[in-house]
Amino acid sequence: MSFRYDKYNLIKEHTTLSERKKLWITGRNTLVVSLPREWGEKGEEVELTSIGNMIILRKELLEEAIESKYQEPLQLKYDLMNAYLQGYREFRVAIPEGNTRKIDEVKLLSRDASIYGIDYKELPPNKVVFSFPAGGTNIHELLNKLFDWDGMVYSLVLKHMDNPLPVKETELEDTYRKIRDVEKDADAITSYTKRLLGQAQSNPGLIKSIGLENSLQAISYITIAENLERVIDHQHDLFHGIMNLNRFINKEKKVVEFDFSDEDQYGFKEYYIDAHTFLEKACKNIKSFDKKEILSILATKETYILHNIYGRLGYRSLPSQELITPEKRRKIFKLMESGPHSVILAGMQTKIWGLTGVATNIAEAALNLRRPT
Repeated sequence: MSFRYDKYNLIKEHTTLSERKKLWITGRNTLVVSLPREWGEKGEEVELTSIGNMIILRKELLEEAIESKYQEPLQLKYDLMNAYLQGYREFRVAIPEGNTRKIDEVKLLSRDASIYGIDYKELPPNKVVFSFPAGGTNIHELLNKLFDWDGMVYSLVLKHMDNPLPVKETELEDTYRKIRDVEKDADAITSYTKRLLGQAQSNPGLIKSIGLENSLQAISYITIAENLERVIDHQHDLFHGIMNLNRFINKEKKVVEFDFSDEDQYGFKEYYIDAHTFLEKACKNIKSFDKKEILSILATKETYILHNIYGRLGYRSLPSQELITPEKRRKIFKLMESGPHSVILAGMQTKIWGLTGVATNIAEAALNLRRPT
């Protein structure tokens, strides 16, 4: 389905569409101006925003309702999310008359789409109306929620790395359900954050109320929110790998350890802790992150690992990530090759190493926040 453009927003971005008008005074303190007839309807409300020497006229088209005919659920879900992220207050779905099954089917979208604060109602004769949250929440409060949920998932995964596998599958399944619930909540908060930031890019009045200094910062904060969501996704997948490994070694009657206290060894638990510590360093107080510290996180150098088959393996490492040295990574690679479950361990290694990649993405976005506009 297609969505309407806000012509008043287009006027702001395309100066050829603007018009010069003379202001008239009426009474003591009121100015009036005439507008072309096609710009609105009599009695209609518009928003006026003063930015420097400009006054922007904006009609809140994107905060009204948008309607769709019934489609297959997956397409409706995409359209629902699209309307939500574009800033509409309502998304209405017209249902074929008398088809109660399809009404129930559409209602389930409120659960499947993972939208923060969504509500729905039936509108006679045959419509389901989804209402979206309005108003401004401080962006740093939302990011702190994602930080907290990341820490919650981290502690759940770490707890299961304290003891060797195999364990009873029910123990892992209980934890997996908790992680999956957190992941779903994180998806919803991330979508809500992106919705607010998207609105802030075209609504100057919203910028200060959600904790931004200017509309350009919205892009960097969207990057940070999306990468925090990826952190939780990585850890969800990492735990899923632990569950697969548990099933595999249960059949093979083998034991796998994640935790190595011996200084000469380096296990997956230590690797996970070190990668997450680097992530925490990149996420530490985004709002007032020191520019030099960000640059130290982003600096890279060539590093090599000697491999008995492939020879000298080279990759780019981060000097500030002193906890994961090339020697430690070599030990992890050796551990991965130690048994028939190496494919599962390789997938888990990718998810842990992915945390460091997310950390650099967040640091880059934080660096853009520090740049003058």
